[in-house]
Formats: sequence, C-alpha cells, structure tokens
Amino acid sequence: MADSTTEFKPYIPADKITPEFTLTSILTGVILAIVFGPANAYLGLRVGMTISNSIPAAVIASNSIICIIAAIAGDTSQDLKTGYLLGATPKKQYRCLRLK
Repeated sequence: MADSTTEFKPYIPADKITPEFTLTSILTGVILAIVFGPANAYLGLRVGMTISNSIPAAVIASNSIICIIAAIAGDTSQDLKTGYLLGATPKKQYRCLRLK
C-alpha cells in the first residue's frame, strides 16, 4: 500500500483544458467516411449487398455515440462529487454545468 504522506501528482493537471473536437477526431471521421462510403456504394451497385457494409458503419457510429454519452456522464458525476465535497447544492451545479 502506498504511503499516505506522498503527494498525488495526476498525469494531466487539473487546470489543463483538453479539447474534445480535435484534428485527430476530424481525420478519423473523414477516413471512415472515405472507406465506408465507396465500399457501400460498390457493394450496392456491383453485388447488390447494401446491408453488408452498412452494419459495420452503423456499429461504429452507435459505439461512438455510446462512448460520448459515457464520457459526459462521467464528467457530470465527477462534477457532482466535487461539488458535494465543497458543499455545493446539485441545483447550483447543474446550472453551472449548462454554462460550460
């Protein structure tokens, strides 16, 4: 067990603001659209299989949405926990969360 006298240093400092809409996320979306769009069109026109490529694209899209929902829920619960430790009311916290 760790010694309780050592100070915890987080990997990412608390005052650093990390962007969520980055060049990497844009490029990933563009690459997936470039790959799945023509593949779906080819399979639909050449082979007649429009469902076979739509399913992986739909799974990737739905998993992305679930990941975003989980991240927002985690952020909100962390804010509520911090507010509880500081003595803030949930009503005031939700009001501040809407201002983010």
